[in-house]
Amino acid sequence: MRKFLCHSATIVPAVACLVPGSGFADEFSNQYGLALIYAEAAFQAGYTGSSVNIGIVDSGITVDHPDLAPNLSSFSLDGNTLGPVTEDPNGHGTHVAGIIGAARNGFGMMGVAPDAKLTALAIFDEDGDAEDEELEIAVPRVYEYGLGKGIEFFNNSWGGESVDPEDEEDIEEGRAYIRKNMPKQLGAFRNAANQGAVLVWATGNDSETDPSLESQLPVYFSELTSSWLAVTAVGRDGKITDYANWCGVAANWCLAAPGGGDDEDQDGIYSAANDGGYVRYSGTSMAAPHVTGALAIAREMYPNAAATDLAQLVLQTSSDIGAGGIDKVYGWGLLNIGNLVATRQVETATFPAQNIWAQADILNQIIDLTRRGPGLSGTGSDTGNGVLVSTHGANEAPALEKRITVQPIVANSKLAGSGSQSGATSWSGGVLGSMELLRTDTATLGAALGFTGSRVDAGGNRADVTGYHLAIFGAYDDQRLFADAAAGFSAFRTHQTRKDISGTNGTILGASGLTASSESTDLGGWLAARAGSSFETRAGALRPYVHGRLVHQWMGSYDESGAGVFNLSASADSTTGTTAGIGLNMRPHAADFSFATLHAQLDVAYARAIGPDQYTREVQLLGSNLTGATAEIGRDIAMVSAGMELDFTDSGLKSSLGYSGAYRENADSHMVSFKLSLRF
Repeated sequence: MRKFLCHSATIVPAVACLVPGSGFADEFSNQYGLALIYAEAAFQAGYTGSSVNIGIVDSGITVDHPDLAPNLSSFSLDGNTLGPVTEDPNGHGTHVAGIIGAARNGFGMMGVAPDAKLTALAIFDEDGDAEDEELEIAVPRVYEYGLGKGIEFFNNSWGGESVDPEDEEDIEEGRAYIRKNMPKQLGAFRNAANQGAVLVWATGNDSETDPSLESQLPVYFSELTSSWLAVTAVGRDGKITDYANWCGVAANWCLAAPGGGDDEDQDGIYSAANDGGYVRYSGTSMAAPHVTGALAIAREMYPNAAATDLAQLVLQTSSDIGAGGIDKVYGWGLLNIGNLVATRQVETATFPAQNIWAQADILNQIIDLTRRGPGLSGTGSDTGNGVLVSTHGANEAPALEKRITVQPIVANSKLAGSGSQSGATSWSGGVLGSMELLRTDTATLGAALGFTGSRVDAGGNRADVTGYHLAIFGAYDDQRLFADAAAGFSAFRTHQTRKDISGTNGTILGASGLTASSESTDLGGWLAARAGSSFETRAGALRPYVHGRLVHQWMGSYDESGAGVFNLSASADSTTGTTAGIGLNMRPHAADFSFATLHAQLDVAYARAIGPDQYTREVQLLGSNLTGATAEIGRDIAMVSAGMELDFTDSGLKSSLGYSGAYRENADSHMVSFKLSLRF
């Protein structure tokens, strides 16, 4: 014989009255289980389980209860009579239904998912009992009916006695018992699992260390595991109750939820009664519907996810209580809807957006290294960081001689955080080499190749980025007017690891160092140009100019691994950034030494960013889109560069040391380079 899993052997209402509340706050506080599972996080985020249909396999539902009537689905089934469910003489199913989905209407109490749809699937008589033979008929009927109506989540606050399989022999005996005594129920459960449904089971109220047979069915039939959730009960204090069966052998698919204290009159869960009022009951029967309601919230959050993935999400976002890790008392821990909702926060996708910023910064540094700069040697030449050399000046080589340049670099960039998201820091190192392909008295044309390695850190997340760079450049300088332009293409191989995973705070996986990893190939292309004039003064040359650049990035698709249901995926995407502004290059007169000539320069510029003021990346979690964004970086950009160059005229060798920096409201970038160039 199977019985409902209520604490009391005979169900007698402890309180049965309609208590008007002063508003939603009273509804929430009247059902203290909501606060224990942080259900307010869902309501504040706008998640109420809207339109998610829940199958309540129980004694029925009182269809005219004012807190339930608004949320009843248009169909129901009594598995014994094959007619619709119109009443609940026992009251157990009504109480369970209220915990799942009592309406948020200003009085009484509210459910975990106050906008869910509730479908009554009755299998018991008015005393809450049924013989095995009766269950063999009623249970398959209601499951077939519910699945046919598209129901994915079934609450089962019923079951038999606790079973303690100690070894493989016990398991085989249990398997044989189930096949012999409940083959049709087993078939119904297998069919539900094959269709991807999730069955939530109360562990029972026998004060045992193992749960009821039904909640541990995957021990005997492993194909049911992904569709099974077992739920034990904690009291008002958040600790296991005396009456509750532990998770025991079902620990891997078990968690805890509020079921009411051992003093039912004072600490029972307050929910709907079959007389139209309200009552307090205690039992694992009351714990299970908290979890089923959470599944409705999860379904609203992730409409494209598999129901079995949502079951794992509910398990794995539970707060680890009791012994560390999955334990025999609490399984995965205490249901935590706050963590569940946190998985949808934009912080989940912030790091992928920060990686786009970091790669854009590398591209801008390559531009600074490659493009034509005001001269250091003679009337024109390169900046302290540029790879281009001028063709004009008293100390320059003959017109047909060209230069090859090698330039090691080190760079650091920082991006501020925003709100609760952390900032990011990027360190880069590499080398850029260039060769002049064509050179005249006033013009230069060349090409550059480079390699960079970068590391991006943000709040425990990390990306290692290897970049390969190709550029072409050209310049004109006749002492009065100058112009330069460059274009480049880069390929990045990005290895990303996320350890700051939203929704795992205080969980077993969070404590275990859960890490999501991905690999992607990203591309970048850019154009940059500058034009100005040169004026000689007593102190040296002044060279005002206008400048602009365009950077386009193609982000490759990727799929994370290693974090299970927390893995993100991303489709290919692209973004474009444009800047334009003015600048002034200042170069004092050269200082001559017996062995070389020293040149120096200082360059200050302003640029205005055109287009988006932050980087964004859309990713997918469980089939739903999340858009992460960096902090607003700032449209105004102050740019400073300085350099010193030694020109060893006789040998044709030049060496220089340069710095460049870009400063924005919430980001800054710094680069130091050393350059060697040789005439050939």
